[in-house]
Amino acid sequence: MAYLKKSTLFLFLGVLSLGVVGNYMVQLYVEKRLGEFLDINTPPHMEIQYQEMEVNLLQGKLRLGDISVAVFSRDSLGLKPSKELTIASFQLNGFNLWEYYYKNTVYIKEVLVDKPELRSYSSADLPKNKSHSDSNNVSSPSISIDNFNIKDGSFIEMERESGTVLTDIENFDLALMKVQTDAAILRNKIPIRYGEVGLEVHKIYAHIGNYEELRLERISLKDKELVFSDMNIRSKYSKQQLSRKLITERDYIDLKIPQIALQEFALEELEGSIWIKSVKGEIKGAQLALFRDKLVNDDLEKKPMYSKMLRELPFKIDVSELLIIDGHIEYEELVNANVKAGRLFFDAVDATVNNLSNTYEPGEKTTIVAKANFMGAGKVNLDWDFDVNNKNDAFIASGAFQNFEVEGINSFLENNLRVQAKGMASEIYFTISGNNTRARSDMKMKYKNFEFVVLKKDGQGINKLITALGNLLLKKGSKSNSDGYRYGAAQTEREETKSFFNYVWINLRDALVTTITGNGKKDRK
Repeated sequence: MAYLKKSTLFLFLGVLSLGVVGNYMVQLYVEKRLGEFLDINTPPHMEIQYQEMEVNLLQGKLRLGDISVAVFSRDSLGLKPSKELTIASFQLNGFNLWEYYYKNTVYIKEVLVDKPELRSYSSADLPKNKSHSDSNNVSSPSISIDNFNIKDGSFIEMERESGTVLTDIENFDLALMKVQTDAAILRNKIPIRYGEVGLEVHKIYAHIGNYEELRLERISLKDKELVFSDMNIRSKYSKQQLSRKLITERDYIDLKIPQIALQEFALEELEGSIWIKSVKGEIKGAQLALFRDKLVNDDLEKKPMYSKMLRELPFKIDVSELLIIDGHIEYEELVNANVKAGRLFFDAVDATVNNLSNTYEPGEKTTIVAKANFMGAGKVNLDWDFDVNNKNDAFIASGAFQNFEVEGINSFLENNLRVQAKGMASEIYFTISGNNTRARSDMKMKYKNFEFVVLKKDGQGINKLITALGNLLLKKGSKSNSDGYRYGAAQTEREETKSFFNYVWINLRDALVTTITGNGKKDRK
């Protein structure tokens, strides 16, 4: 009996030792083959190195440590790295080797990528590498990952020749649940499918052209709510520096947005394009300051209408409702170098935008309903709608000013119309209907004690003759109709080299002139 027990023990120990040694040998073999696989299958324009490899077949674990990847592109001086990636560690947990060998299916319970740092170089001499993958390879395995996590990542893109930073992301974490892909999915714009998403990004900088930059403190995505915190888009130069650098006029811009939130956010694919969706968005406390130096040469490029800009976006967008809460907008325009720039501003701006979309059916419309305080005293509201599918860019904009003291905009009138005015407009109602070439504006107005002073061309004195004639016309037409309003209307041709808001301003200006100086009667046509 004792002999039998000893024999059984020795047999068990032998089998265990054989298993341990066998497993160790298999793991060495797998590590060797994996290294060979990486060497053989790395494209010639790439270089992959790593310092550590750890394989545990029993646990389905693979870990690579201290990884570096370089992607090369050729220019006139030879090969140069266009991308450089370092990763502290890359780890797969719960990898089912047998599923891969027998079913050509990769199942992984968890992927952990620790401290990836990607550096990308942009250059006119470094063409983008074409993909070396065969998107039509039907033998590509189906891949399923329960949890995919990136921790403490960073990204920087630079222009090689100048050293200019184009994009800089200081830190980000990403978590994707239920990730899937296969040969068919890989052919899509979004080459994976996934479930829940968690994202945290901190300290983002983006170069957005020669004159503006974007800084963003934080982006977070959790429970389908995407939040941007402390966003700032602003000109890289002061107003004076920008004017010296410009060949044609361009706005100096400073846009600050404490928070943008998109609820039920989703990123999908529609008709071969990326599709950004949200049920409801909120922009809180935005402050926009614009300055234009009209002494710089005019920009004669055609300016698209907003409906056309939305229609021709390179991606699909569908935000059912967007709320703008407690915003502030100010605009300055310098027309005369010897006179201070004229200024207009709106505060307490609230707006609701419905159907901010380029995916809805013909006949539906994008609508904007807004209200604000104008120049700190008067009230203004605006209703505006357009159909993004209408190629003529037809629109209707209507609204009202109430308790509008004209003296408040004299700094703007002096520079832009060489006019000073005084008086009170208790009510101004307007409707502008038009398209991308022409518009009609109708106005009705209640006012009292209006008076104009017309300045000389240099803005330094009063043109007494024109002032007298203007006020004579004003007094002649000052009597309102029986309902207490004066009416006016105007037809305006659009200058395609001017913005949509310039188009609206010209319509309002022309309608205002006819309302004050015309017969004041309502057009019955």
